[in-house]
Amino acid sequence: MWISHLFRVFTACCNAMNKHGSYIVWKENNSRSEKNMEDTAKFEILEAIHAFAEVVGRRFESIDSRLTKVESQMVTKDYLDKKLGVLKGDLVTLTGKVDTKLCVFVEETVKEGSLKRKTADSILAMEPFSR
Repeated sequence: MWISHLFRVFTACCNAMNKHGSYIVWKENNSRSEKNMEDTAKFEILEAIHAFAEVVGRRFESIDSRLTKVESQMVTKDYLDKKLGVLKGDLVTLTGKVDTKLCVFVEETVKEGSLKRKTADSILAMEPFSR
C-alpha cells in the first residue's frame, strides 16, 4: 500500500539525517552556534516525524493483517449462488413432499365423504403444485 511506502520514505529520511545530518556534527563539536541550534530543531522535527511514521506504520501493518484475515474468510458471490441454489432445491423438494401429503389427505377426505369433489378440485388446483 502507499502508506507503507510513505512510511519507508520517512524512515529513510530520518536515517539519512542521523548518518549525515548536522546533529552528529553538533554532538562532535559540542558547540551551540545558531546554525547548529537550527539544525538541531530540524532534526528534532525529523525525529518527531519519524516517531509518528513508525506508529502510523505499525497501525497500518496491523490493519493490513486484519484486512487480509477478513478477505481470507470472506465468501464469494459464486459460493453464495451455489449455496442458495442448493437451498432452493431442498426447499422445492420439501414443498413437493408436503404437497404430495396434502393431495393424499384431500383424496382420502373426499373418499370418506367429508369433502366435496368440487372443493377438493379447487384445493388441488392451488399453487405451488397445481394439478
